[in-house]
Amino acid sequence: VVGDYNGDGKPDLATCNYAVVGVVSVMIGNGNGNFASPVNYSAGSYAGLLMSADLDGDGKTDLLVPNTKSASVAYLLGNGDGTFGVARGVGSGSGPGGITVGDFDGDGKPDVAVSSTTYDSVVVSLNKRANFSAFSVSSGVLTLSSAAGPITLSENAGILSVNTSNSTDRILAANITSIVLSGAAVTVSSDLGGVGGSGSVGVTVNTGASIVFNASQHLTNLIVNGFATTSPGGGKVLRVTGLAIGATAKIDLNDSDLIYDYAGVTPQQAATRNLIAPAWMGGAWIGPGITSTAAKNSVGRRTGLGYMEAADYKAIYGASATFDGETIDSTAVLVKYTLYGDADFNRTVDFNDFLKLQNGFGGTNGSFAQGDFDYNGVTDFNDFLILQNNFNQTLAAALPGSPAPANPAASPTPAAPQSPAPSPISAPSPAGTASIAGVLFRDNNQNGKFDRGDGVGRGAMVYLDLDDDGVKDANEPSAIADSSGKFTFKNLVAGKYRVRQMLAKGTVDSTPARYVTLARGQAAKGVLLGSRAK
Repeated sequence: VVGDYNGDGKPDLATCNYAVVGVVSVMIGNGNGNFASPVNYSAGSYAGLLMSADLDGDGKTDLLVPNTKSASVAYLLGNGDGTFGVARGVGSGSGPGGITVGDFDGDGKPDVAVSSTTYDSVVVSLNKRANFSAFSVSSGVLTLSSAAGPITLSENAGILSVNTSNSTDRILAANITSIVLSGAAVTVSSDLGGVGGSGSVGVTVNTGASIVFNASQHLTNLIVNGFATTSPGGGKVLRVTGLAIGATAKIDLNDSDLIYDYAGVTPQQAATRNLIAPAWMGGAWIGPGITSTAAKNSVGRRTGLGYMEAADYKAIYGASATFDGETIDSTAVLVKYTLYGDADFNRTVDFNDFLKLQNGFGGTNGSFAQGDFDYNGVTDFNDFLILQNNFNQTLAAALPGSPAPANPAASPTPAAPQSPAPSPISAPSPAGTASIAGVLFRDNNQNGKFDRGDGVGRGAMVYLDLDDDGVKDANEPSAIADSSGKFTFKNLVAGKYRVRQMLAKGTVDSTPARYVTLARGQAAKGVLLGSRAK
């Protein structure tokens, strides 16, 4: 490439050397046909073509070099004295070939377009400050790094725009199959499923990376080892055909829904429940897995994430039923932000939900459709209490295509399902190995101690007051004391718990507040809760 690189009015020469270690050689001309010895600059790998332009608008000539084996374009900013700075990189399609410079967005700054020799695609990098965003495209995989700062992705008519504070890069490619976040913080403003056709692109969020979905998504795999979330405000559904979450990672649905349209015929209900239960944390929604900040912050903590197989959903609403306006088959798990107790996903807790709980009572490996509202797979008295606390409640917001709520006024108040008396009923909690056991007693001599002659609180409720507000919330674990006044909470995770009793009318606590701090796997015994007459 011929240019005046040192500003002396004499033509200079730059060449590139196609090799594993690509080199650009610059030779300053003396004006009589002779040139000075070449000065070499590293320019990536397999530097094939060379082009000059003033990229940063300083009046000095810069150089651009496609690296055909590294899916990038190197650019060297000129100093105006015949020397150049260290090569920097801008992402391009796999196998960059032809390159041209032009003002594609009309802002008066030169932009770069690169064609791919591997795919039928072109990458356009819009020049914002001659500091193009740090990304790469190779074999259909778009990798985004933290070097570019916050990134916004949007798709329109098959064109994927990668926007940073420094650049807007447009990838004209219908064959992007995967987007990988490597330390990047990314916001997605439209459905990425349109990049290569509906549902043909996957997203991987590596450790330390994060992604915010501001629109419904249709993805292949969603693999999260960092953090992924849908923005609050509802109206969105996240549809995936593959789902994996790391041990400490989170997918925060907020008040949106999820369709896990799995492959094969093996139901994934239990596997999905096992992703929700660690996040639930007895209603605190602070653990890893599939979580909901909206449920965590809801008034009275009455909402959570319902889950059921699509086959159960179709059994309720018919074989052609849609979910959030989406067509579904019978091999999918549906996760819905709704009220605890909403067994039929219509946003209202009514007698129909009670009947479903009653039909599933005592069963194992159930879902919301069978009355499992505390994510342990078992439908028991604790689930009835959860439903009872939300009975005749309706959650207003819904996505188009959701079932309409029933008329709660027409629903009678249910009675508890009948079953053999348990001994004692243990409150289920998310995956954990710790436990709390104790005794409820009637402090007849009012000395605050469990003495001979004191009665026991058989049949009374004990609960874990997760928010320590003195009120039994719908999602707080509870237990019923057996005939000896004994109660047990099992499968607890490590943490601090406030143990309270549900006092009968005319009685007060006679023992101090009981706070129990559990280590992993610890069994805390001998927790005494006394009551006495006022």
